[in-house]
Amino acid sequence: MSAPLLARRLSGRALVLCASWAVVGASVAVALAPKPWQIGVIGAGLVFLIVPLTVVLETYELRVVPEALLGRVLSARQFAVSSLLWTATPVAGVLADAFGAESAVLVLAGCFAATALWTTASRAVRLVDQLPEPVGQDPSEVPFPRAQGRDQARRRDNQATNNLDKELSFGTKSGPREGE
Repeated sequence: MSAPLLARRLSGRALVLCASWAVVGASVAVALAPKPWQIGVIGAGLVFLIVPLTVVLETYELRVVPEALLGRVLSARQFAVSSLLWTATPVAGVLADAFGAESAVLVLAGCFAATALWTTASRAVRLVDQLPEPVGQDPSEVPFPRAQGRDQARRRDNQATNNLDKELSFGTKSGPREGE
């Protein structure tokens, strides 16, 4: 429900930056919250920003990643996110056990602050609202702002994809490949 409302009122860049800094503030608030229900309210407020942020980021991916590579890029992103989730829980537990829960959450807030600073300075975030609409299904038709060498890299990636697809195919319409 919040995604369309926020997406209409805020630019993609503003939403990315607001969400990045809101996570920092929320983490500090969670560390200092005296009651569990307050942590729940803070978490609910974050969800209000994170859902539309996800819409912006996934739309960005769909615009800039060539269709032929989209599955691989989305799989790599999902693996990276899952890896962070898998490692964050035990690391947070070790920090909480060694220094207390409040300190562990403040360390996490520091990590979020570093990420928010990087996001604020990022050239890529400044380009979120400047992306052109894709003009066709062919990845070579999608224009990229100030992307030198992108066409050569795209041709190389497409050739590698085609070669990999040929190697992974177990047969053709006429039957199995030679030597099988």
